[in-house]
Amino acid sequence: MKDLFKNKLFVRMSLSDLISVMGDSLYYIALLTFANGFSNKALAIFIVSLSESLPNLLFFVFGFMADRMNNKIRWIVRIAFIRFLLYVGVCLMVLNGRSLIILVMVTSINLISDCFGKMSESLYTPIFPTIIREDQIEEASGINSAITQTVSAIANLVGATLLIWFSFSELAFINALTFLIVGLIIVSIKTKLKQAETKVIVEKSDFSGFVVEIKESLQLIYKTGLSKAIIDFSLINFLIAPLITLIAIYISKNPAMYSGNYSFEIASITVAISAGMIFGNTIGVKLFAKATFIRLSVFCTVFITLLFCSLFQKMLFITVILTFVVHLIIGTIEPKFSAQVIKYTPRNKLSLISGGINTLLFLSSSISMIVIPFMATLVTVRILVIALVAFSIIVLVLLLSQWLTSKGDYDKK
Repeated sequence: MKDLFKNKLFVRMSLSDLISVMGDSLYYIALLTFANGFSNKALAIFIVSLSESLPNLLFFVFGFMADRMNNKIRWIVRIAFIRFLLYVGVCLMVLNGRSLIILVMVTSINLISDCFGKMSESLYTPIFPTIIREDQIEEASGINSAITQTVSAIANLVGATLLIWFSFSELAFINALTFLIVGLIIVSIKTKLKQAETKVIVEKSDFSGFVVEIKESLQLIYKTGLSKAIIDFSLINFLIAPLITLIAIYISKNPAMYSGNYSFEIASITVAISAGMIFGNTIGVKLFAKATFIRLSVFCTVFITLLFCSLFQKMLFITVILTFVVHLIIGTIEPKFSAQVIKYTPRNKLSLISGGINTLLFLSSSISMIVIPFMATLVTVRILVIALVAFSIIVLVLLLSQWLTSKGDYDKK
């Protein structure tokens, strides 16, 4: 670990990532709170959710494009400055007041900015292994993941606190400044990063190759026997992906559920998610080392069902606790799921299959983040929660049947 922190490139790039995450987390809480100020809260929060989820559907496309782009570092810098200008635009836009048209314009800018963010992330991915030693990649990824989750949780609380004194416009400007700082940090190490970039091989195939890659990855996933594990994990993803948005809509419709600040209640959910993932990735993996993937999936679905029940009963404190437990199990499942992928995948096909799996998982979570908030604009949110309880029970029955028949116990395959 000491060697990693002596690596100036790694430290500065990690710092730029953390500053970006901090800005995004601050802004997300502010944006949800801004949406909560509209009379049609469900519609406003759905629009916000749409802008946050759509970029995930395009992640695979951005990855394909990034692999084929030259001057990756130059583009990363440009994107940082473009995002700075976009959020300065948001800051000026909301000074004109609050209306549905302004919300649509603000979320559209957020959508464009997040797409740029995904592209920037994809551009940096192949450079990352070139700035550290091969034997440090796993450790560096783990450190970045844990610190990012921690910073995100703290930033959500800070954002909720700042909303007491600052307006949405001012927080949008703070978010803009974070991207300006990110751009300047990367410029300060631009020469060394360009040297690292020379080690990256640029792909040459055109867009037709993109379709071929997707088709080939899906075929390989089926052949390796991972399809059931992916379906199970996708179902769990579908249930938990819209959690923040669902709770935001539910408590906005039921002000009696919380005392005091709306943004603090949303921040508490995001903190529970981040804390659960951190504990799952660190303590949970060791504590449940012998637990199989399917067994953990069953327990996770049980707690998801209880979570929706507590939300229906308007027991927000219990909902926060169960959110932590669910994400602790998710944080434990993820490494096991990755291990299954590595175990059953030929090494020369690992990147291709990983890309296909990520696409499928992003697809399930993105669809959920669009469909569930949209349904909240058509039916009462209590009916929606009842439907989610019913669906989670169906998922639980399916997982239990796999567990009891050992067909879903992938560790014994």
